[in-house]
Formats: sequence, structure tokens, C-alpha cells
Amino acid sequence: MKIMDLLHDVVDEETRVEYSEKGIKCISVEEVRNFINANKSEEIQFNISSLGGNLASAITISNLIKSHPKKTIGNIVGLTASAGTVIANSCDETIMSDNTLFLVHNGWKEVTGNVYDMQKAAEDLAKSDAIMISLYTEKTGLPDAKVIEIMKASDWMSPIEAEQYGFVDRVYHGSKIAASAIITEAQNSRVNEVLILKLKEKMLKFPWKKETKAGIVGYPLALKEGIALINAEVPAAGVEIAPLGAMSLEDGEYELADGRKITVAGGVITVVTDPAAPAQDAVASTEEVVAAVTQVVAAEIAKVEAKFMAELGKIKSTHIPPKGNGITAPAAQVKTPADSAANVEAIAAGIQKKIQESRKA
Repeated sequence: MKIMDLLHDVVDEETRVEYSEKGIKCISVEEVRNFINANKSEEIQFNISSLGGNLASAITISNLIKSHPKKTIGNIVGLTASAGTVIANSCDETIMSDNTLFLVHNGWKEVTGNVYDMQKAAEDLAKSDAIMISLYTEKTGLPDAKVIEIMKASDWMSPIEAEQYGFVDRVYHGSKIAASAIITEAQNSRVNEVLILKLKEKMLKFPWKKETKAGIVGYPLALKEGIALINAEVPAAGVEIAPLGAMSLEDGEYELADGRKITVAGGVITVVTDPAAPAQDAVASTEEVVAAVTQVVAAEIAKVEAKFMAELGKIKSTHIPPKGNGITAPAAQVKTPADSAANVEAIAAGIQKKIQESRKA
């Protein structure tokens, strides 16, 4: 059996030339045609992990695969969506790793223009949808209405769900957790943001692996950067681990989303470290806090008062009373309250004397 890896976006001829000049890998009609023609007498297994791309090219590749005289197997080894599923479902048998995802959805395209351009785009998309519905019903045996419902939902299917619907013929389980998909891979592709959000939700919720004779199960583990799979519900020493998106996780230390850290060696967690607790000072009693605050406040008030009094002592009056016709006693004559009373009595006696003299006259 010959094996061909189809692990990138599906492109048209123009994009293939552009990618080739830039050294970017892709899946093209020419590439698949040449491989099939070179192996007409051989069974072929296509290892597929493609987030889709150009539907017309995918349909052409699908027809090439269907015309191959020998058995063909579509082996889904990673995140596969859109045009990638069209290729996978064109094979005589479609199998799927137990830690991958599968997505079918309605066609979409970016359009600018007037109302007639929009109407034409809608008509083209309706035709594309009809072709995909036909391909999916042929593979699954589901009625058109059910396939339309699944495509409209645009949600990622787990291997179990894909098998139940009939998009894949069987799911295979490895003794170790193999890798399948990574969020950054989807973010760098043509997958839109809504599907990215659904992808994250799916990966965090779904227990990927079924029970096997070896007792291996798979659970998503949220790293600070990315998602990994482990063969236990919680990370611990001795638990196997692999990222979604590579065949093995490199040895080293990784931080989890909850702040813990794990050390990985040979694809196995060796150490799990809890985040260091922040240092805490002794908590003072309420009375101590009040006393300390009171002391500080009193000291600050004393400083302000002292400064105020010092500034007050520097103030000198420059006011000069205005001159007038009123009677004002010289300052030298007003020394004490007793002196003032004596002056009043003398004045009163003088006035009384003048009154008596005037009567005698």
C-alpha cells in the first residue's frame, strides 16, 4: 500500500503556483493526480489533516480518488474540515483517529459589489452546498434534510459523532495518545473566528478517547498556550501527554492555564508543581491598626499646627487709621481701665460746675 500525506490547505492552480514560489506546502490537484497516476496498481492510503480551502479543487481530487482502480483509504490523522472532508469521504474507507475533529458546513465566500453581485454569490453558494449535500448523503446514507441540518450547525464532530453519523467508517485507538489538531493551526488557516470559538469549546469539553483494553482514555488539558491530551482525568506523574497538533510533546516544563506547572519527559508527565503561594504578612488586630493610624494622624496634625503658628508670628499689621473730626483720646491717656474711669468722673464734675455757674448768673 502506498501512502500520501494530505496535511495542508486545498488550493487552486493559481494559488499552487504562488505557494510553490514561496515554499509554502499545499494540497493541489496536480500533486494528487501525479501520485495516483504513478501508483495505478497500488492501494493508496491518504493521511488527511486539512482545514479545507478551494472546493472546486477538492471535488476534482475527490473524482480522481474515486476513479482509482484499487482500494483507497482516507485516514484522518488531524483536524479536518470543509474541503478536507470532501476528500476524506471520497475514499472507499474513511477511518479517523480517536483524538481528531471533523467539520462539515455550508460554503462561504467573501463578496463585494452591488445587489446583483450578492445575488450571484448566493446562487453560486447554493450550488456548492447542493454538491456537498450530495457527496455527504452518498457517504453517510443520511437523508438530505439531516445532512442540511448538520451543515447548518457548523459544529465540530468528535470521532464518535462522525462515526455515528456515517462520515467515517470506523475510529481507531492507539496505545498512546497521538496528536491531531492545534488551535493556532486553525487560526492561521481560512477557518473563521466563529468556528475557532466552537473548536475551543469542543476541545475543552469532550473526553476524546474511548476505553480500550489497555485502559487508555483521553482528556483535554488546558495549557497556558494551547491544548494537550492526557490519558487521565487529572495531570499527575506517570500520565501520558501529547499536544493537539504534533506527534509528541517535547521534553521540558509547561505552565497550565490554572497556574500549575508540569515537567514532561518522553511524552510522560514526571512532575506536577502547584503555583507558589504568595507570602502573607501577619494580620494585625483592629485595635492595633486603629492605634497606629491615630498616632500617625496626631503627628501630622501637630506638624500642621506648628507650621501655622510659626507663619502667624511673622504677620505684621500695616494698617493706618484715617484722620477725622471725631474725639479720640490720645493713646498715652488711656493706660488702664481705672485711668479711663477717673477721666470720665473729672469730665462729669467739670460739666456739673459749668451748669451751677450759669444758674447763679
